[in-house]
Amino acid sequence: RKGVSEGYYVQGEYVLPEFHFLAPFARYENWNRFVEAGDYGSEHNLFGVNWYLNGNRFRVTAAYEQNNLGKDIKGGQRVEAFH
Repeated sequence: RKGVSEGYYVQGEYVLPEFHFLAPFARYENWNRFVEAGDYGSEHNLFGVNWYLNGNRFRVTAAYEQNNLGKDIKGGQRVEAFH
């Protein structure tokens, strides 16, 4: 399909070297896939923590993701997942 989309996201992470280099992070994304037609908007939230090992050469991540989809994207559902 051809069309215009628009969206934005913001993300951040804060490294805590005094706590074994744990780094909590968050990301918020809002995206309208087809501005001209239907409800193709989506909203995504991601929260988690990274653990950096061996001088940032290795990272372990635990995250929780929540997706709110517009009604024209797979019937408009809320999807949650742990990673």
